[in-house]
Amino acid sequence: MTDYSYKADLDIGLDGAALEYEAKVFFTYHRGFDGDQIDPDEPATVELTDVHVTMPGRDPFKLGPPALLDALNEALQHEMFEFVAACAEDAAETRYEARRDD
Repeated sequence: MTDYSYKADLDIGLDGAALEYEAKVFFTYHRGFDGDQIDPDEPATVELTDVHVTMPGRDPFKLGPPALLDALNEALQHEMFEFVAACAEDAAETRYEARRDD
């Protein structure tokens, strides 16, 4: 299990008007399990843990209620998996460059 966070732009609709705000998305990545002779495979998962929204002229605040976070968790699944993949790719590239420099 690994915790991640990234900045994102969220569109929030109020009374028919959509406003875009900067937010920091916090989530947990569970690597999954490749399986063995006894236990079956388990796929990797991501779980949204928190969202902090920044509105101009105000301090960042936690987004709530839990039902909204559950809905955002579903909506952000693809984006969170892409972020984890990009981090893994950057780490692999850094390791490759370090080996080349030796």
